[in-house]
Amino acid sequence: STSLQSGTLSIRVMMTTLDQNGKCSITATRNGSSPINQTVGTQTMGSYTVCSGFDLEGASSGNWKIDVNYKGSAGQVGSASKEAYL
Repeated sequence: STSLQSGTLSIRVMMTTLDQNGKCSITATRNGSSPINQTVGTQTMGSYTVCSGFDLEGASSGNWKIDVNYKGSAGQVGSASKEAYL
């Protein structure tokens, strides 16, 4: 999920795998501006895993392209992309 409130772009990612020690990397770009990159760890939540949360400060409204890449502790990989006006 994505939201933009008070200049903070919040992005939440959920996966069906279980992995307490993976890494999630994000690239978020607004209207062709310079990309914002961030990497966080993963956290298991019972029967699924979430990226620990991306909160990008200083964001403004516009068309955003968001790319998320996951690399698991056992070498598994995954990716997702989203475009949204926020």
